[in-house]
Amino acid sequence: MSVYELEKSPGEWCLHCRVGVGCSIYDNRPTECRQFLCGYLALSDLSEEWKPSRSKIIITTDVIRNDITFHVDPSCPDAWRREPFYSYMKQRAERVASQRGRVLVIVGWRSIVIFPDRDVDLGTSATTSLS
Repeated sequence: MSVYELEKSPGEWCLHCRVGVGCSIYDNRPTECRQFLCGYLALSDLSEEWKPSRSKIIITTDVIRNDITFHVDPSCPDAWRREPFYSYMKQRAERVASQRGRVLVIVGWRSIVIFPDRDVDLGTSATTSLS
């Protein structure tokens, strides 16, 4: 994911991330970071397995559009296909289908839409990972 205020591009580590420790500028982090709410913390039905440091997946939601996006660590591009992650994505796709929502997986610049009955790889886009 990108962080505009830090000029951090998608698919790269933030300069302020200390692996195993956390954000080195947490108390002074930019507004964009302060306003971010990780789906792992927001969605009550997720187990400890979903913690981003374990799953390699960061979840974002858009409640207005009824969308859920799974941003996958590009160094583990198939993490989303493992269980319980994939089954959960399929269940979410089933729930949002009638409400015109979508389930999206983003791996670097690549996007995959998850439908209840199939997955559609949209390929790569220079703008995919910026949202």
